[in-house]
Amino acid sequence: MTVTAPFSYLDTPTAAPLSITELMPGVYNLLEYAAVAAGKQVLILAEHSTDPVVIQAIAAAAAYRNADVHVLSTAPFSAGGWDRATPSPLLPAAHGAADVVISLTWWGEVHTPHLFFDEIAKRRARFVSLHQTATAAALSTGARFPLDLYFALEARATAQLAAADEVRVTTALNTDVTFRNFTTAGHHAP
Repeated sequence: MTVTAPFSYLDTPTAAPLSITELMPGVYNLLEYAAVAAGKQVLILAEHSTDPVVIQAIAAAAAYRNADVHVLSTAPFSAGGWDRATPSPLLPAAHGAADVVISLTWWGEVHTPHLFFDEIAKRRARFVSLHQTATAAALSTGARFPLDLYFALEARATAQLAAADEVRVTTALNTDVTFRNFTTAGHHAP
């Protein structure tokens, strides 16, 4: 059996239109984590290939909280950042004006200089990335678990990493990466 990994949202299945109800518990947790509240400017940044049912579920739930919801759809970001012309200046500008940004991009925060994680951290918006996980499958399974469970898992993983001198990651797809002399910084809360 050959194991392959998806390369973009085009490689992942989309949800049936009526399955939006199955996504709502996961979306509820997402919005709790992002502290989406009435009157807040919420930017949902999606790629054209992001599942529309996922976008609709998040937008509807944020609107139900009386947030001012904006959905911005963009062409998919390039892997490896080879296309330095992306993103358009429009994306960082919209990002900068939001109170909350929920990113549904595949490569956006890891392969673009203007939206890279360290650049996002400099902005005022609360930010949540569903980096490569803005799928109905993710929202209808693991995203349903209580936030306290995530924080407990994070605390335990952070403690194990902090105690290690070396971490090696290998996969069936021939990934073989070793980390040494690293630090950890867990947050254990939204």
